[in-house]
Amino acid sequence: MKVPFPPLASLLALAAGAHAGKPDDVVPDITSIAASPAVLKAVKAQNDRRQTLDQIEAIDKQWMGGGAADKVKETMENAAARQLAKIQQSKPT
Repeated sequence: MKVPFPPLASLLALAAGAHAGKPDDVVPDITSIAASPAVLKAVKAQNDRRQTLDQIEAIDKQWMGGGAADKVKETMENAAARQLAKIQQSKPT
Protein backbone atom coordinates (compact mmCIF):
# COMPACT_ATOMS: atom_id res chain seq x y z
CA MET A 1 0.00 0.00 0.00
CA LYS A 2 1.37 3.40 -0.97
CA VAL A 3 0.90 6.04 1.71
CA PRO A 4 1.23 9.51 0.13
CA PHE A 5 1.70 11.37 3.41
CA PRO A 6 4.96 10.28 5.09
CA PRO A 7 3.88 11.06 8.67
CA LEU A 8 0.92 8.77 8.18
CA ALA A 9 3.33 6.07 7.08
CA SER A 10 5.30 6.71 10.27
CA LEU A 11 2.14 6.43 12.34
CA LEU A 12 1.23 3.10 10.77
CA ALA A 13 4.76 1.75 11.10
CA LEU A 14 4.91 2.85 14.73
CA ALA A 15 1.68 1.11 15.61
CA ALA A 16 2.54 -2.02 13.65
CA GLY A 17 6.00 -2.18 15.17
CA ALA A 18 4.56 -2.01 18.66
CA HIS A 19 2.75 -5.32 18.20
CA ALA A 20 3.84 -8.71 16.99
CA GLY A 21 0.25 -10.00 17.09
CA LYS A 22 -2.68 -9.74 14.73
CA PRO A 23 -3.42 -6.59 12.70
CA ASP A 24 -6.47 -5.92 14.91
CA ASP A 25 -4.08 -5.54 17.85
CA VAL A 26 -2.79 -2.22 16.49
CA VAL A 27 -6.19 -0.54 16.11
CA PRO A 28 -6.30 0.78 19.70
CA ASP A 29 -2.82 2.32 19.33
CA ILE A 30 -3.63 3.88 15.97
CA THR A 31 -6.94 5.23 17.29
CA SER A 32 -5.29 6.73 20.36
CA ILE A 33 -2.41 8.29 18.42
CA ALA A 34 -4.66 9.63 15.66
CA ALA A 35 -6.94 11.28 18.24
CA SER A 36 -4.12 13.13 19.98
CA PRO A 37 -4.24 16.94 19.78
CA ALA A 38 -0.89 17.29 17.98
CA VAL A 39 -1.83 14.79 15.27
CA LEU A 40 -5.33 16.25 14.85
CA LYS A 41 -3.84 19.75 14.50
CA ALA A 42 -1.32 18.53 11.88
CA VAL A 43 -4.03 16.73 9.89
CA LYS A 44 -6.31 19.79 10.00
CA ALA A 45 -3.47 22.05 8.86
CA GLN A 46 -2.68 19.69 5.99
CA ASN A 47 -6.35 19.45 5.00
CA ASP A 48 -6.68 23.24 5.10
CA ARG A 49 -4.09 23.43 2.32
CA ARG A 50 -6.67 21.84 0.01
CA GLN A 51 -4.02 20.23 -2.17
CA THR A 52 -5.05 18.14 -5.13
CA LEU A 53 -4.01 14.51 -5.44
CA ASP A 54 -1.59 15.57 -8.19
CA GLN A 55 0.03 18.09 -5.83
CA ILE A 56 0.30 15.50 -3.05
CA GLU A 57 1.81 12.95 -5.44
CA ALA A 58 4.35 15.54 -6.67
CA ILE A 59 5.43 16.25 -3.07
CA ASP A 60 5.60 12.51 -2.40
CA LYS A 61 7.79 12.00 -5.47
CA GLN A 62 10.14 14.77 -4.32
CA TRP A 63 10.17 13.36 -0.77
CA MET A 64 10.97 9.83 -1.93
CA GLY A 65 13.62 11.11 -4.31
CA GLY A 66 15.41 13.13 -1.64
CA GLY A 67 14.60 16.47 -3.27
CA ALA A 68 12.33 17.94 -0.62
CA ALA A 69 14.75 18.72 2.20
CA ASP A 70 12.77 21.73 3.45
CA LYS A 71 9.49 19.78 3.47
CA VAL A 72 11.17 16.79 5.17
CA LYS A 73 12.65 19.03 7.87
CA GLU A 74 9.33 20.84 8.43
CA THR A 75 7.44 17.55 8.67
CA MET A 76 9.93 15.67 10.82
CA GLU A 77 10.30 18.52 13.31
CA ASN A 78 6.69 19.55 13.84
CA ALA A 79 4.71 18.89 17.02
CA ALA A 80 3.05 15.76 15.65
CA ALA A 81 6.39 14.29 14.59
CA ARG A 82 7.87 15.00 18.02
CA GLN A 83 4.91 13.29 19.65
CA LEU A 84 5.19 10.27 17.36
CA ALA A 85 8.92 10.01 18.09
CA LYS A 86 8.22 10.14 21.82
CA ILE A 87 5.63 7.37 21.51
CA GLN A 88 7.99 5.30 19.37
CA GLN A 89 10.76 5.62 21.96
CA SER A 90 8.40 4.44 24.68
CA LYS A 91 7.53 1.20 22.84
CA PRO A 92 9.71 -1.87 23.25
CA THR A 93 11.36 -3.08 20.08
